[in-house]
Amino acid sequence: MNITTFGFECQSNLSTDRLATFNNVLNIVHCASNCNRQPLCHYFNYDTWTKICRIFSDGSIAASNSSTSRVGTVRYIPSLYSSYGQPCASNNCQVNRYLSCNTFNICQCPASQVWYTQMCVADKISHRWNSTGITIAGITGRAGATPTQLNSPTAVTLDSFNAIYISARDSHRVQKWLPGAVNGTTVAGQSNGSSGSGLAYLNKPTGLAVDSNGSIYIADYNNHRIVRWSNGSTIGTIIAGNGTCGSAMNLLCYPRAVTLDPNTNTLFISDSTNYRIMQYLPGATFGTVVAGGNGQGISSTQLMDPRGLHFDSLTNSIVISNGVGQNIVRWVLGSSSWTLMAGVTNVSGGSSIKLLNPADVVLDSTGNMYVADLGNNRIQFFLAGQLNGTTIAGVVSTPGNTSILFNGPAGLALDNELNLYVADLLNDRVQKFLRY
Repeated sequence: MNITTFGFECQSNLSTDRLATFNNVLNIVHCASNCNRQPLCHYFNYDTWTKICRIFSDGSIAASNSSTSRVGTVRYIPSLYSSYGQPCASNNCQVNRYLSCNTFNICQCPASQVWYTQMCVADKISHRWNSTGITIAGITGRAGATPTQLNSPTAVTLDSFNAIYISARDSHRVQKWLPGAVNGTTVAGQSNGSSGSGLAYLNKPTGLAVDSNGSIYIADYNNHRIVRWSNGSTIGTIIAGNGTCGSAMNLLCYPRAVTLDPNTNTLFISDSTNYRIMQYLPGATFGTVVAGGNGQGISSTQLMDPRGLHFDSLTNSIVISNGVGQNIVRWVLGSSSWTLMAGVTNVSGGSSIKLLNPADVVLDSTGNMYVADLGNNRIQFFLAGQLNGTTIAGVVSTPGNTSILFNGPAGLALDNELNLYVADLLNDRVQKFLRY
């Protein structure tokens, strides 16, 4: 710990930063002890005249009107967090004020803290994203197939230039929106919104992914196939499925979503009506079941209406939005079962631990999770390893078309600054929520 000279005080940035106030504290050593017993405490302020001790999770040191006031700061350096992400079994974090053991028996940040760079810092979830969304594509409540309109957007993703790609399901096309543009450009399907089964057409595209070359991989839902549209192409190439609903290893049945391993371009497909996740290696004509495939059900070897997907390269796993199962699950590649990441299996609800028909999921680089909780009209944020979520956009069980509400949030994306993009299905728009 470091302690200032006399004449300084700690000033909180937010009302929630002050953790506690203690009266009649004998000396600054006892004040420091009060701080040490509270894992969230980063600052303590002691006045030798009033004998008042205040402890804070965050704040700043400023000159004080009291000549008997001093501020102490807790020592935080990366080496104190060397056990982060390690198993708890070897006592890495049971007796560590800086880390705690989570439900998965892994050393993680304590409650109300989040991993940032190399250390845990005070979590300001409710202040991370502006709760007022900005419409960056589409016109609220005006479905259509003009360049300014969307019709039931179900998925959104970004390329390395922050151009936005949107699956407009009911206008059977994929639209590309450059940053700041007022019009979109059709990059797959027909610009007039017509559907079909030919390679120049789509029929209810529901999911998409973009590779480093700008090629777009599309879950062509009603055509039971995955098609790739190379950058600038006017027709697609079939990558998986053949247009017929089936359960063979070269067939799909109503695929909902796709995701890529960016290092290998291996494709993962949410094959919803077959209740499985398929893996296709580059150039393969047959896929492999890597999750589910054991019929519809709620056991840890089954899936129920798998929807959005996220490939997590850190754990070599697929994170699955298990829609009717009311949960988010992780399936490590090569494993025979999933582990629960969010929700209560087969129990829907609007509390902080429950979900209602979750439609999509993404993870950031530190493993924190974002869920499009479609039935509850909200976006839920889960710290890595935590089952208790926080609403960062939308209002639970309150559909609407204002800038703070959703009507069916169906798809999610994050840019490099962790700004949040949401495909707002029934409002026919994509909303952007700026990160503070």
